[in-house]
Amino acid sequence: MLAADGELGEAKHVVVHPQTKEVTELVVQGDGRDFVVPAASIRRSEGDRVLVDGNRAAFARPFDRGRYHAVDDEQADAESSRRAAHGGAPLLNAQDDSVTVGTRTGETRTAGAPMPARAGAPADYRLQLLEEHLRPSTVREHAGDVHVGKRVTEHAETVEVPVTEERVVIERTPVQAGAPADGEIREQTFTVPVMKERVEARKETVVKEEVSIQKQAVRHTEQVQDTVRSEELDVRDGAALVEERRSHGSGPSPLGRRG
Repeated sequence: MLAADGELGEAKHVVVHPQTKEVTELVVQGDGRDFVVPAASIRRSEGDRVLVDGNRAAFARPFDRGRYHAVDDEQADAESSRRAAHGGAPLLNAQDDSVTVGTRTGETRTAGAPMPARAGAPADYRLQLLEEHLRPSTVREHAGDVHVGKRVTEHAETVEVPVTEERVVIERTPVQAGAPADGEIREQTFTVPVMKERVEARKETVVKEEVSIQKQAVRHTEQVQDTVRSEELDVRDGAALVEERRSHGSGPSPLGRRG
């Protein structure tokens, strides 16, 4: 296997998706270690040599062999035949001495180095373009407390009250001189009680106002904003060889490419 700046190593295994059985990665042995090369980085093959895009330093992710377990030869052969029958590239014969077959639990399957598709077997690659949408929701939370109570204030109040008081009125009437008087001349005193009204102030508590305390839900609109992502199709090489068609079905529309 060759990178842009020299030899990478020898392809020992391939990693295959457990559902689609498409080759996703190659396990390459070189410089005394095993590392992973993404299948998408393969440019072309020339005989038994595979050329990849990028320099050797770009392929540094190590291959964790401990996360895989062995699969027998019959299962590997069956997988290879089934993959080819469904239009994909078959796996190398598991009986080849240079091939080690194994399965990565729940994720991927490993087998020998890939071979070109068999003659007459169409290749069908499908992918789905995903995008994100905002799905806002509301959460009830404590907004605060309102304390309602009474406090006492003071102010001066003046009230005018009409009062009555008595006065002594002395009226003098002249009498014709010479008229005889009854009794002797002597000193005499009369006591006339005089009354008046005095204002007294007392306080009376009355109801001034009634206050009703209730809660009312008020609805308004707020805006929520975030960044969402969307996947777009990216045809990197050989765009002139691709014919794009769009499906008008009701479900998701994966874009197919046939070769």
